[in-house]
Amino acid sequence: KAGMYSFVSHQIKAPMGIIKGFSQLIYDGSYGKIPETVKERIGDIKKSADRLIQLVEDFLNLRRMEEGKMDYQFKDVDIVGLIKSVVEELQLLAKQKKLEFTLECAEEKIMIKADEQRLRQVFQNIIENSIKYTQEGFVKVKCQMSDVSAESGSASGGNGQKSVLLSVSDSGLGIKKEVLPELFDQFKRAKEARNIQGTGLGLYVAREIVKAHGGEIWAESDGEGRGSRFYVGLAAT
Repeated sequence: KAGMYSFVSHQIKAPMGIIKGFSQLIYDGSYGKIPETVKERIGDIKKSADRLIQLVEDFLNLRRMEEGKMDYQFKDVDIVGLIKSVVEELQLLAKQKKLEFTLECAEEKIMIKADEQRLRQVFQNIIENSIKYTQEGFVKVKCQMSDVSAESGSASGGNGQKSVLLSVSDSGLGIKKEVLPELFDQFKRAKEARNIQGTGLGLYVAREIVKAHGGEIWAESDGEGRGSRFYVGLAAT
């Protein structure tokens, strides 16, 4: 099963990467100018390729985690710079939906020990989710130093260890109270979100990555149709 999982995933990922690459070249006009209507369809092809590549990557990560083979390369990372980069990449998506998309960072730089690529995946997932599940209104990203423990809401224990807290709040679909405890489980998706693209693996993978960093990730919501708030707490250096 594991061997088939890996083989099929890799066999899909490589050709989809080629489709994405050539779609981008055509979209950028590398092969000559194309009509706007054609450009829009090429953009749709690229988006579909992106979604399929992400699906394959989620399954590969799931297999790695199940086998205990998820590799992490920890180094000093400026989390503020990383979050700004992710927000910049998602600006177009938010703009297309005419959302108020803002970023607020209390500090110019916050250093943590992290695997930059894996942590980027976490931030991309929760911020992009907020954009996807918000049809109108806002998505607000905030990053700040904190001395409060994540889910427990307690202080950091007086050991001098500071933490950095990322929060992503939105005015979107919201989450039912009974769904919140299972939100980060494998393949868990709310019924109200079934018409929105997703695998039900992204938040599970995000949770496992954050746990490997010694941090916490959790969500809050006042209920269906009342938006949601996602938090990631990580130790600062």
